[in-house]
Amino acid sequence: IVYPGGLEFPPPHSPPPSGPCVDVEIRVTPDKRFNENSWRLSRGLKTMQTGSSNENGGKPVSTHVCLTYGMYTFTMLDEGGDGMCCERGAGMFQLFVRGEEATRGSEFSRSKSVQLKIGEVNEYAKKDVRVYVVNDDFPEQNRWALYDSMGNLVIESSDPYEEESVFEGEYTFVMFDTFGNGLCCANGDGFYNVFVNGDLVLEGGKFKGLEERRFLTVEKPIDVECYTSPDASDYRGAAQVTTSGILCQHWVEQNPHKHNYSIGSSRIPASTTTACLLTPEMV
Repeated sequence: IVYPGGLEFPPPHSPPPSGPCVDVEIRVTPDKRFNENSWRLSRGLKTMQTGSSNENGGKPVSTHVCLTYGMYTFTMLDEGGDGMCCERGAGMFQLFVRGEEATRGSEFSRSKSVQLKIGEVNEYAKKDVRVYVVNDDFPEQNRWALYDSMGNLVIESSDPYEEESVFEGEYTFVMFDTFGNGLCCANGDGFYNVFVNGDLVLEGGKFKGLEERRFLTVEKPIDVECYTSPDASDYRGAAQVTTSGILCQHWVEQNPHKHNYSIGSSRIPASTTTACLLTPEMV
């Protein structure tokens, strides 16, 4: 496989697996200090797979793993603390699920973690978590992290601004101060804000000790495509098939389903734009 920039991927360590699981490919293109790069794939507290750029002498590596349905965390590590890009080469990691790229990363400090959900994934269930930090007079003392309910590190940064898309669930936000006097107010008026989809959900800055832990809930977005009537006659969504797999059509059409209903009747409101109300009993 020839990669942009002239890099060539060697054959994968193992052939794509078959069976009741999903093929996930992990591609790692190391930077010039490839001995600093390693990764791990975990599920909860269990490590499923690990890898290192030393395995192929600093050349790009492609590894296939077969994962059953569930939530996983992929973590890329850099011992030098300067990520994989861009001072010492254009390194990066990429994750592919069933051959389609799911995520990638390159610019981080010591570690970068991403969530990977295998199974029936509704991408709209993800929400953007944005962290904004105003440091005190000693920014080198400050860093923060976000952990999921299983203790997996989702985001870790010393940067004052970071954003990541996460699945709904329970998280713990941790603000660290290595000197133990918080962000405010002995050495400046520092503070932190945490936003979920643009809404402020956590704020603070005054704390004692090395860290402050705050509980964070990322709720599943409300499905706007809903109805309240028993026969779904007030549905106003844009679905293309019924739950049983029947193809939708506009009510003025007789193809692919023939029916005796018309828009404006008591059953079919004039504003209806889809025939997903059509059921086998109505045909």
